[in-house]
Amino acid sequence: GIEHTTLPQYGFQWHPERLNDNQTEISDWIISPIFALNGNQRINFVQKLSSNSQLTHFPKIDVYVLNTDLMDYASEEDTSYFDYLTTIHDSNLETVIIPDTVTTIGDSAFNNCDGLTEVKLPDSVEYIGSYAFADCYSLSSVTNASARKIGESAFESTAIEKYNNDRIIDTIDIYAFYNCTKLRQARIQAYTIHSNAFQYSGIESYYNNLTRYTYVEDSTFESCPNLRYFKGKKVDYVGDSAFKNCPNLEKVVIGNLMGGESQAFAYCPKLNKIYLGNTSAMPNNLAYDAFDGVSPEGTLYVYQNMLNAAETFKDNYLPSDWVVESINEPIDYEYED
Repeated sequence: GIEHTTLPQYGFQWHPERLNDNQTEISDWIISPIFALNGNQRINFVQKLSSNSQLTHFPKIDVYVLNTDLMDYASEEDTSYFDYLTTIHDSNLETVIIPDTVTTIGDSAFNNCDGLTEVKLPDSVEYIGSYAFADCYSLSSVTNASARKIGESAFESTAIEKYNNDRIIDTIDIYAFYNCTKLRQARIQAYTIHSNAFQYSGIESYYNNLTRYTYVEDSTFESCPNLRYFKGKKVDYVGDSAFKNCPNLEKVVIGNLMGGESQAFAYCPKLNKIYLGNTSAMPNNLAYDAFDGVSPEGTLYVYQNMLNAAETFKDNYLPSDWVVESINEPIDYEYED
């Protein structure tokens, strides 16, 4: 086996000529596609076929299982079988089970497998590459998701319904869950959420109670029709249009907001509760239009020692009918149903 393996960016090819002479039918398992790994390491795809499946036709596939045994009939010099040929664009692929020797899902590894419905990831996977499952329009279930980095457009335009990760994530890259319209739950705590990561998704809530300063980049949650609240304990800056046009966003809880860019929370007509956990100063680097189009009435909650500064903040950025109230208990940054 291989101790450290990576699903590559490309590499999928049939080699029926390697079977025994005149063998056209199989009754159990056959090792078929081959992946290139770091030049000469290899990972086998084991394909389960029904009895008497014809090798000349791509079969209906129920489950793919990755097998990390080395191919025993390919020499190190014979690299033609391990060229990066194409990604797996197979509408028959339904379920993928990845073994615990795999640490990285390579870029575009399963891109556009529009029949794929389920992926089972082991704890060993640390990185999900760019476009790894993008445009897998039927993919609704990703179990045991524990990667520490989610690449660009990794799950873009999938049917994923939830993505929960108990680990702390370093990065959710740009467009990672873009246009995931069926996504409702995403319990992912990340130090950096890059631009457009959840834009046009169906996410209903997001919380982050990390103790290190974090940054929400441009358009991260823009146009998320179901988003009801956002909590960020150490979020200190919010990018351009980060929450713009979220029609059901009602509550924002931010522990240390120092600034925000143009239209950061603009055109969220139900936004009527803002909790700011700042204890020494109110945000002083905020775009003038950051809160354009929020609810005409609402409440800004701050700690007692910030009441006077909050009044000035309200007059500068919020509608005239908003009021300022004191927070009497520590702010709750935990997940809410």
